[in-house]
Amino acid sequence: QEVDDDALYLMTLEQNLHTTIESDLLSIFPNLKGSSVAKLKQLLKFIAHAAPFVPNWKKIQTVTEVPDNRTLKNYFRHLQDADLIQCLDSAAQKMSQMEHPDKIFLNNTNQLYAIGSLNPAMGTLRETFFLSMLKVNHQVQAPKTGDFLVDGKRPFEIGDRKKTFNQIKDHGQSFLACDGIEIGSGNRIPLWLFGFLY
Repeated sequence: QEVDDDALYLMTLEQNLHTTIESDLLSIFPNLKGSSVAKLKQLLKFIAHAAPFVPNWKKIQTVTEVPDNRTLKNYFRHLQDADLIQCLDSAAQKMSQMEHPDKIFLNNTNQLYAIGSLNPAMGTLRETFFLSMLKVNHQVQAPKTGDFLVDGKRPFEIGDRKKTFNQIKDHGQSFLACDGIEIGSGNRIPLWLFGFLY
């Protein structure tokens, strides 16, 4: 049976993700063992199926059978160092991202298809895309209201063409990043435009 280009691409991407863990990370962190590599793969899959992933360290420890919290956080840090995941910390906290990240996303939307679901939630795709485009040159955090806070002062809500300002109406300078529109107006910006920031 012939494999179409999309399927071949996703298969190749998944193999590359495994190579990153099995080879690249091991060359940087030679103390990682075979069991650690297996746990890193398990964690990446775990995140992929739950993204955006709100970490509950106790639950993750139980599911993955990682013996202690410190080791588990080190695994997440390795995945972040390898650009396999992106962590979003709360705008209200001062601690490092990996100590108390508010949400954890995969690094990009292609990974959602390769190691997650062939039909990922549209909201997850939009948010992952937005974060992956903005994080390169901007500080992005999780605000109390809205989806993202950019550079500590610009709240964004991500959604489709029907998205309203209701969730962020109390912020003076807030924005909508909307999928499904070609032209923006005012503080309503087409989501696709953020692709030019990368």
